[in-house]
Amino acid sequence: MTRNRLAALISTAVAVTAFSSFASATQITNWNLDLTGQGGGNTTGISNLAFNGESFVQNTGAGPVYSFNDLGVFNINQYNGGLSLKLNGGELTAVFKGTGTTNLTTGAFTFNAGGSLDFYYQALGSANYGTTAANYYGAGDGTHIATFTQLAGYGGAINPDGTPAANGVVTAGFTLTNEPIAGIWKYLGVDLPLYLTLGFVTTNASQDNSANSGTYTIDPNLVLALSGAAGTTNNAPSHFFVNNGGQFKLETVPEPATLALLGIGLLGMGVGGMRRRKA
Repeated sequence: MTRNRLAALISTAVAVTAFSSFASATQITNWNLDLTGQGGGNTTGISNLAFNGESFVQNTGAGPVYSFNDLGVFNINQYNGGLSLKLNGGELTAVFKGTGTTNLTTGAFTFNAGGSLDFYYQALGSANYGTTAANYYGAGDGTHIATFTQLAGYGGAINPDGTPAANGVVTAGFTLTNEPIAGIWKYLGVDLPLYLTLGFVTTNASQDNSANSGTYTIDPNLVLALSGAAGTTNNAPSHFFVNNGGQFKLETVPEPATLALLGIGLLGMGVGGMRRRKA
């Protein structure tokens, strides 16, 4: 069997799999985050990125159903349950901007489509996350390396006052919509394709009680960066600060047309190779 004929058969199998298994997403493991061109290192064998950060939620409406805006900043320096990313003294950060609906009657909140999760890398000597109120607590500084756009749905449980359930699980889904620099996010040696990956975030979230009136110890730079006003305190359900910590994963998009196109594209590559060889 020739190599190109084998490639065509493999591609056909991929196409068939794409049609038959689109209903469930599959996590992508063993991917790379290559920051060598930006002053960092190349981290391989990634299954998930661990993050910690803070967000500020502002509700509008008369209740019990509210519309909310969520602005969050995150620092990312570990992967796969505690291993250190190869950042070479720099920092990997992210800024989240999202909207959604909180329902005090059902005790749940859900995200709208269209939010964004933007990633940045700052090299050694310029990292400033947590030191300034400017540009989202420093999380939005550095080289922009990816934008993930939020999908509708997902969310989590809430307390009666609208704050996230203590250490509650929050989920959010995103598609990769922009890779400003090639060669950073890689799987099997090639760049992650746009719209063919799903960023899936799972986080434990709780109201940050350091922003409570009377026991106010939250970083004033963080308060100003997220709320836009110095001295903002928790005042649920109107507005409140949230501690976040969790994982960022990559999964294939469970969408039939897109996966089918991927399979057909691979099939075309295999068949094209066979034709060129015969010629």
